[in-house]
Amino acid sequence: MADHRRIRALIETRDVLPMNTADMAAAGLGEGQVVGLAGDAGDGVDRRVNGLTATPFRLPRGCVGACYPEMNPPIPLWYRDEASETPAAKGEPARIVTDPPARR
Repeated sequence: MADHRRIRALIETRDVLPMNTADMAAAGLGEGQVVGLAGDAGDGVDRRVNGLTATPFRLPRGCVGACYPEMNPPIPLWYRDEASETPAAKGEPARIVTDPPARR
């Protein structure tokens, strides 16, 4: 049975990276292009997930969507929200990597 959460309605896989269409254009990305998402916590450690399909989606500029728990690797354990002390997955800076290896 299909999972009908809003983001899953996009495609039948969880290896998708929903993006704002203007952000995709600015980055020179085409729909369906395989990319990686790298966390950019500023500590010099390469944390990323590769093999994601760039997909246009209605999101604010500067934001991407992703499935959990697949996107845990880019987030360092120490990166926490200052007020709640919970993992700050929704606020970590990230970079799109356009030449990732084919597999994660």
